Amino acid sequence: MDAKILRLLPRYFNAPNDEYPLDPSYEPEAEPKHPEHEGIFAHLQKLRAARLIVPVGEEHVYFAAMNSKSCKLTALGAYYWHLADSGKI
Repeated sequence: MDAKILRLLPRYFNAPNDEYPLDPSYEPEAEPKHPEHEGIFAHLQKLRAARLIVPVGEEHVYFAAMNSKSCKLTALGAYYWHLADSGKI
């Protein structure tokens, strides 16, 4: 996992128990294009692959975005959130 992405956890999640809201603009295939959201979505996909986040109410982050749901940190993700928030990453 790229440390640069881990350092962004406190930006994406204000607190370790927060959810990050998604909508279809995060999906790269959606129109109109939203490059900032697409970049965040790429990070979220990597965080999901590392088991640091999970989609809420959906099996995949893609469906969470397409159905305007959210994602949240796992226990391991919350641990890394604390490390990032305290500048230890």
